[in-house]
Amino acid sequence: MGILALATQADRLPWAQCIEIDAESADYIQVAAICKAISIGDSRGSHVVAFKGIAKHFPALQVFFKANHFRVLSYVCVDELPEGKLVEWPDSPVIYVDTKNNLENLNIARLRNWDVINSDYADLQSAITSCVELYE
Repeated sequence: MGILALATQADRLPWAQCIEIDAESADYIQVAAICKAISIGDSRGSHVVAFKGIAKHFPALQVFFKANHFRVLSYVCVDELPEGKLVEWPDSPVIYVDTKNNLENLNIARLRNWDVINSDYADLQSAITSCVELYE
């Protein structure tokens, strides 16, 4: 089981798979670009970490994961909450990682009964790694 970390080019994280998406393009185009990049992932199971610009698409991406038999062990949202209808999402545990002390997002994550982690950006990789170990 592994960690599939998805980030936009703006994050420039050496340990994350960077996806080039145009923030100005329509949501369905962004989701298609993300699905194309994810298609190389390990279908046996991964913890999917999404940074700003990608986490908002988790509910839509869940359809792609199910159709491709991609097993998600946990969803990790960094500094962004998913958008849209959350009726059938999440189908796995969700972890919200906050690096900016965004009280509104922290409260929403707590109300949804998600695990919440406060971390600074420098320790982000180790914070995420230690948290997803809970769901191995």
